[in-house]
Amino acid sequence: MLLPHNHQNLVVFKKKDRVHLLWRVSDSSIPGIFSVESVNGKIFKKTSSLITLYHTDGTKSVLSDDPMLRASTLGVKTLFTFINKKKEGVFVTITQGGSGKILAESSLFHGPTVCVRLPAKDGKKAKIIAFSPHGKKTIFQANISVDFKHFLDKGDVIEARRQKFDVSELRPLFADIVPQGILLVYSAKNTSGRLTIGATLFDRGRPKELLWQSDEALWEAPEYISSQATCIGGVNIGKYFFIYIQSPGEAVERFPIARYWETVQKNKRREFILPSRKKGERIELARFESNPVLEPIIKNSWEAFATFNPAALYLGGRIHLLYRAQGYDGTSVLGYASSSDGITIDERQEKPAFIPNSTSSRKHEGHFPYVSGGGTGGCEDPRLVEIDGWVYLIYVSFDGSHPPGVALSFISKVDFLAKRFRWSRSKLISRPGEIQKNWVLFPRKINGKFVVLHGLSPKIRIEYLDDPKKLGDGKYIQSLTSHGGGGYIEATRLRAWDNIVRGVGAPPLWTKYGWLIFYHGMDMRDPGRYKVGVMLLDLEHPEIVLHRAVEPVLEPETSYENNGHKRGVVYVCGSVIKGKKLFVYYGAADRTSAVAMADLDVFLQSLLKEKPPLLQKMNPRKIN
Repeated sequence: MLLPHNHQNLVVFKKKDRVHLLWRVSDSSIPGIFSVESVNGKIFKKTSSLITLYHTDGTKSVLSDDPMLRASTLGVKTLFTFINKKKEGVFVTITQGGSGKILAESSLFHGPTVCVRLPAKDGKKAKIIAFSPHGKKTIFQANISVDFKHFLDKGDVIEARRQKFDVSELRPLFADIVPQGILLVYSAKNTSGRLTIGATLFDRGRPKELLWQSDEALWEAPEYISSQATCIGGVNIGKYFFIYIQSPGEAVERFPIARYWETVQKNKRREFILPSRKKGERIELARFESNPVLEPIIKNSWEAFATFNPAALYLGGRIHLLYRAQGYDGTSVLGYASSSDGITIDERQEKPAFIPNSTSSRKHEGHFPYVSGGGTGGCEDPRLVEIDGWVYLIYVSFDGSHPPGVALSFISKVDFLAKRFRWSRSKLISRPGEIQKNWVLFPRKINGKFVVLHGLSPKIRIEYLDDPKKLGDGKYIQSLTSHGGGGYIEATRLRAWDNIVRGVGAPPLWTKYGWLIFYHGMDMRDPGRYKVGVMLLDLEHPEIVLHRAVEPVLEPETSYENNGHKRGVVYVCGSVIKGKKLFVYYGAADRTSAVAMADLDVFLQSLLKEKPPLLQKMNPRKIN
């Protein structure tokens, strides 16, 4: 993409509003480093400028065969590090005239090194934090004085992890100071030898304290990329972090990665003491023993990162799933899969089934500070129902610039079953400018009206409509903004597990006892963990809650619910009744999709009596 094959590309970095690439001729008889720049990080100028490196005594410095060059931003200056022929780390700044001034050489560093500058604070001197590899299995942290005269090894801070994406060849790639802490992006190799990218956050006040580390690869090299490929740089451009990959004998390629570290949130200190929690007997759902049922497919770029939060619809003798799919760029679309028995996925399409159009009439106005599952835009958290020959899709629409809202699209039942995904134009049905999530359409009319549930607390909020297709284009449903995004704290339920109600999960299911709905809640005593509750609403007046389980029916307990892109999240968007069985589909840790089951009548009787069901161990092969 960038340079001819006889050039050895060294590093890509960003300075002010330009992306720069440093390279040299592969033939070592032609010394010197050349620099080219780009405005967009993709198309680089054809003309290069020469950079010459000088020691403090005025003699020229020559790079080693594998210099492992890195670039770091320290305030207004760009610091370069590379490995010389003595296998020592060299620290360099480059003047406007193209001369590289070597600041220091240290035997402490033997691999690619990136740095950040921590400003002076509380009377302490400013210092530079460096990250560098110890062999192939660890990355250590070092303190460097601002005059580059003192170096101190502070010990290993990242280690290779067995059975993860970073089992070997850990190499620092990019470091920066971000609102969440000290960011380090690094490359690694997985068990298959593929190049991967991960990230960590360290505390600014205590730089060795690890705040967060990606459990899954933020990017994994496609199959066509050589196992000998290396990452020569990473830069922030717009809302993405672009990595630059060099394979032997090939031109440089670049790939966008969503800045997933921006989704990490610090726990907020509570200002009050909660009373002890009221406890009851738990109504359990039995997880399918072979969960997850849907996982990312690396070869499909649009679903290579995550496949989660599936909507579910029982139609035509099959259970149809529309799941939220993300590529490494963070864009969300909807994929399609289906099952004849509810647990075995025996059909899955290679291309997205739904790609949303823009629901905003306004021009993009920069980046809106909202994150969900690491998404940077697209469609999230789908819900499906079929009414009178039409399949309705409600989802969260986010364009990256405006607050996320609830959108609606629809398709004929005939086209849906034939997999002709000719969806109507999506329209925003919540008020523009408000954060709204977790709305559902009832699958049956009530008293001749379509019914939308758009809030659960402090009371059930219902909107009755003549025709949902007429929503949008200036006609919106008004709801409390607290029902989207951060949830709503109920003072009357401080003793309950769901003192923070985030919203409804799957569309309601009709039963003779009432509308069965699953919803998402959190407990301030157990922060950061999404749990699922269940309640029954009156069939004719769904504003009335008939029964509510005292305990959550599903909470994050398994490895796949805690080892994904967001630890401790179970998120239901679809549930169906098939025969005498209840199937609940949910996203696990914002990465995969899973299913839990129960005997419907036993489950309902337990909810009515608030006693745990007598669940039998189910053999998946015998479910009817």
